[in-house]
Amino acid sequence: MVKTETGEMWLVETKGQESLEVAFKDRAAQMWCENAMILTGQQWRYVKVPQKEYIFLSSYRPLIRYVEGQQAVSAFHIPPYLDYSCRREPDFMSKYPSISALCRVEKFAPRLHEGDIAVYITCKGSYQGIKIPHWRFVAILEVLKRFESHADAALWYTCQSIPLPSNCIVEGNPPLAIEMTAPITEFGTDLRRWDLAYQRRARQCGVFLACKPRFLEFYDPPIITEKIMCTAFNRIPGTQNPPAISLAEFEKLKHLCGIVDGS
Repeated sequence: MVKTETGEMWLVETKGQESLEVAFKDRAAQMWCENAMILTGQQWRYVKVPQKEYIFLSSYRPLIRYVEGQQAVSAFHIPPYLDYSCRREPDFMSKYPSISALCRVEKFAPRLHEGDIAVYITCKGSYQGIKIPHWRFVAILEVLKRFESHADAALWYTCQSIPLPSNCIVEGNPPLAIEMTAPITEFGTDLRRWDLAYQRRARQCGVFLACKPRFLEFYDPPIITEKIMCTAFNRIPGTQNPPAISLAEFEKLKHLCGIVDGS
């Protein structure tokens, strides 16, 4: 709520992604202002400020979650909070960390555009000797470039003289060795079948995102407890189909986790 120098009262809402029910919410806010004006005698107005960039909260499964992944971490000195798979989705290790549709296909990557932010937390689990299930706050990625195919992304990374991220599926960029993963999928240790499944997904949806890292911590990332989640969001948000979150929720989560990002 904002009060102007002339005494007018404004109900101001910042709005992210629009859904079908937004029109009903807009009308309810306008009616609220009309009723407030009748009750108080003051001028009340409603305004919606569109949010151009969106913030998404996404989860993934880190190597350290699995015994096989812990063995890979120990044997190859891999950061423990990297993704468990042979195509690291997302791939945090590149100079420009990358997000593709290999994991959720159309549910996530196609919704992201340049300037959007992806907040990555682990799935809920017991990490590094802490038995009470919790999440870890691992990364804040800002989308720098969006490509509609892995080939276009590969060309851009090559022009920057940067090795291709592991989740960029093009000829000459093989998957990681099975020993560097946690082979907990239906494919077991059959790397060829595992990678063929990813290749099918890349053909199904080729969107590929090169990102600017604003925060990365994959050795001992901040803990997110249920209390922190509820304080930041007033609920435990689902992240399998990554939701858009508000700027206020984003800032509150960062504050509660002691994170100052490089924006």
